[in-house]
Amino acid sequence: RPSCFEISLPIVDLPSQMHSTFSSKLSKGVGGFAEESNPAMHELIKQMQSEEIDFYDFSLQASEHLLKAITDEAMVETGYVIFSLYNYLATDYLMVAMLNTKEFVSVDQQLDLSQNKFLELAKMQIAVRIDLTQLEISEQDFRYISFIKGRMGSKISDFFMNFIGCEEKVDTKVQ
Repeated sequence: RPSCFEISLPIVDLPSQMHSTFSSKLSKGVGGFAEESNPAMHELIKQMQSEEIDFYDFSLQASEHLLKAITDEAMVETGYVIFSLYNYLATDYLMVAMLNTKEFVSVDQQLDLSQNKFLELAKMQIAVRIDLTQLEISEQDFRYISFIKGRMGSKISDFFMNFIGCEEKVDTKVQ
């Protein structure tokens, strides 16, 4: 897109639906920014939080890092990448998700049919949520990044963790 979306009901509703879908996923990992990894995303987030760059510029630069991660890992992923900056229960979050679409047929009041697409939120498998509030308050706790563990072994989650620069620091099954 050439710009961020204007605030509208669908734009307000989408992060809420994504947050709910993400939260309902059972297999998630938790961690923080890895010291030995590429610090690019961590730096971009810091720049966005300090308003050195706006959210739109952040999303463009982050997309370039994602494309590089996809290329480096030789991943074959399709769909739309959604960057969402939102507040939920007094906590600021950044969510990055890759969502596929599904076609459907709809009927209008004049009984005309049309073919449309919808985002398959229920099938969200590649997503990361960064608790920006927790990152600011206690970065040393390494509990501010959560991600969906891969659907095809660890390759998918590894690819997305590399993109973010995240290291899994918390064993969620033990806790």
